[in-house]
Amino acid sequence: MTVPPIPTPRFELVSMSIRFMQLLVARDFAGAEAEIGATAPVDMADELDDYLRARIADPPVDAEELPWLGRAIILTEPDGTRQIVGSCGFHAPPGPDGLVEVGCTVESTHRRQGVGTEILRSLFDWARAQGVVRFRASILPDNVASIAMVRVLGFHKIGVEIDDVDGEVIIFELDGSPPLERLADDAEATSTGGAAPPGAKMWAMSVPVIPTERFELVSMSMGFMRALVARDLPAAEAEIGAIVPVDFPDQLDNFLQFRIADLSADPTAQPWLGRAIVLTEGDGTRRIIGSVGFHAPPGPDGRVEIGYRVESAYRRQGVATEVARAMFDWANERGVDRFRAAVSPDNVASLAVIGRFGFHEVGAQIDDIDGEELVFDLDGWPPTS
Repeated sequence: MTVPPIPTPRFELVSMSIRFMQLLVARDFAGAEAEIGATAPVDMADELDDYLRARIADPPVDAEELPWLGRAIILTEPDGTRQIVGSCGFHAPPGPDGLVEVGCTVESTHRRQGVGTEILRSLFDWARAQGVVRFRASILPDNVASIAMVRVLGFHKIGVEIDDVDGEVIIFELDGSPPLERLADDAEATSTGGAAPPGAKMWAMSVPVIPTERFELVSMSMGFMRALVARDLPAAEAEIGAIVPVDFPDQLDNFLQFRIADLSADPTAQPWLGRAIVLTEGDGTRRIIGSVGFHAPPGPDGRVEIGYRVESAYRRQGVATEVARAMFDWANERGVDRFRAAVSPDNVASLAVIGRFGFHEVGAQIDDIDGEELVFDLDGWPPTS
C-alpha cells in the first residue's frame, strides 16, 4: 500500500513500510534507505529495535491501519539530500473511545529546534481531518522538554503508569483541537546568527525594557534562551547586552525548556514571559543578577503567576521585592490585577516577599519538578495594606 506523506513546514512524515522495518532490523541500511528514499541515522535501528520488532510481529491487518502507524521524519537539505531526523506516529488506529496515543523521537542533532512541536501539530491536523480529536502521550518523568511541549499543545496530566519497557511514565491527554495556531517564525534561527533551516521564516519581537529604581528588566529573546541552552555564553551576552553568570544556564535549565516551548507556540506572549534583571554598575558594566517574569499571559480568569530568582551575591538587598513590584505595576497598566505565586514551604525569603504584598495562601500543589509548593493569590493592585 502506498501511504501519502504528511507534509509539515520543514519536513515530510513518510510512512515506514513493513519492508523498510525488516531491512532496519536486519541492519541492511542500504536496502532500508533505498526503500524509503532517505539516509537513515546509523543508530536508528538500535533506537527503534523494540518498536520495529513489535510492528513486524503484528503487521497492519488492513490498508486503513497503516497510515496511523510509524512515520520517518524526513528533512530535505538545500542540495537535495534527504535524511531521516526522527520518527513519529500513533501507537494504533483510534480505539472505541476515539483516542489515539502519539509518539515522537528526534535525533539528538536536531533537538531543541522546535521539531517535535511542528511534527505533533501536523500529526494532530492529519488526525483531525480523519475525525479524531482525542490524543494521549506517555512521557518519562525526567523528559522535561517533552513535558513542556505537550503542555504547550494543551495536554493535561491524568495520572502515572508503569510501562513494561520504560518503567514509570506520566500520562497526558488532550480532548479537542490543540490550541497551537502557528509555530514561532524564528524558532529555528540560531543564537549566533546562522541561517534558519529551509522553509523556516525569520521573526523577531522588540520588547520594551521595564525600568525599576535600580535595574532594567530585559526580555529574554528566543535567541538569548537558545544560546543559554547551548551554553554559548558569549552569544547570549551579545544578544542581551550584559554579562551572564556562569551558572545561569544550569540554574534556569528547566525554565528555558518550558519558555522556549511557550514562545515557539505563541511569539506574542514574549512580553509576559522571562526577563533578565540587569544591573548597570558605576563603570557602565551591565550584569545579569537574576530573572523575573510571569509563567504565561493572563488566563481566562485574568490571573498571572509570577516567578523570580536572584543571584546569591545580590540576595537580602530588596531585589526580589523591587522587581516583583515593577512586574505587578506593568501588568496592572495592561488591566491585570490578579496575581499568583507558588513558593516552596522552606523558601523563607520568597514567603516574606509575597507577604509584603498581601498575598494570601489558597492551597498547596505538587509540582512535577519543584515538588511541594504553597500557592498564594493576590486580588487587587496596588495592595490596600
